[in-house]
Amino acid sequence: MTRSAQDNAGGTDLPGAHQVESTLAGVFERAEFVRQEPNLLTRTLDRVRTAVLDLLASIFENLGVPEGWAAGLGQFLTILFIALGVLLVGLILWRIVRRARGDRWREPRPGKTRADAAMGVEGWRARAAEAAGRGAYREAAVALYRSVILTLGDAGVVRVREGRTPGEYAREARGNRPALGPAFRSFLGVFHPVAFGPRSPDGAAFADLQVAAERVVGALGPTDREGGTSDG
Repeated sequence: MTRSAQDNAGGTDLPGAHQVESTLAGVFERAEFVRQEPNLLTRTLDRVRTAVLDLLASIFENLGVPEGWAAGLGQFLTILFIALGVLLVGLILWRIVRRARGDRWREPRPGKTRADAAMGVEGWRARAAEAAGRGAYREAAVALYRSVILTLGDAGVVRVREGRTPGEYAREARGNRPALGPAFRSFLGVFHPVAFGPRSPDGAAFADLQVAAERVVGALGPTDREGGTSDG
């Protein structure tokens, strides 16, 4: 008598077919035995990769590139194309978010009333000098900035409106007067840390801002500098 027969004779019950089937079904339902379907992004990337490899294989075949080199170069170029695509999508999203949040430079509002806004170029220059004379260099920087904006507005280089950002003025100035763009951008580069930087500005910093402002005004023609008062 065999051992299995002896076990069966001893009263050991063998599992039935249904029990075996249920047990195996439970085992094969475990995560390690379940085939994961790729998501949409993975399938799309695989399709792009296959299409690019097929295209490159055709090109390499026509050029006579050895098969070993062609495979490696094809893989490299495929990864490069995908990386560039991801970078492009990221850049587009970044620009969308940036536009939605607005420019990081917000136009300072030195005056809360129309009377303040109507002071004109000379009025804001005088306020800048007065504020600098008492050591209020941030206030002086804002007033000087406003005088420069009004000067550009009087010259027809920009349209002065409350709420516009320095970046918007810079883009408009560069579009209308390309030669003026570098001087105005340089002025803004000095203005921002003086007016809003973490360190308290001093007289030397404000003097640098005055020099930058004069360069902007100097970049205008003599006729442009003879403007009226804008309603900024």
